[in-house]
Amino acid sequence: MSTAAPSDTITGEVTLRVADETLALKVTVRAGAAAVADLLPLFQGVASALTDRAADRDTAAGRQVSCRAGCGACCRQGVPVAPSEARALAALVDAMPEPR
Repeated sequence: MSTAAPSDTITGEVTLRVADETLALKVTVRAGAAAVADLLPLFQGVASALTDRAADRDTAAGRQVSCRAGCGACCRQGVPVAPSEARALAALVDAMPEPR
């Protein structure tokens, strides 16, 4: 868990070029050294922005994207997670009241 106060952050602009598209993001991260777990929200935000962009492109091209929030398909298939994500999920579940 990060113990940095909100004032201990730095904000910058990141531009990603993927295929023929450019994605401009404004990101805020902890100033100084940070654990990978502290950066998970940043990584998840970038992944979500890229996924949203890809879904928008498919929709514009007339293709339907079957995966969406609440569909539950990821509950029926393997979903790879990084070790840092697994640790964050374990901490979240550990913090939940019974029954989990």
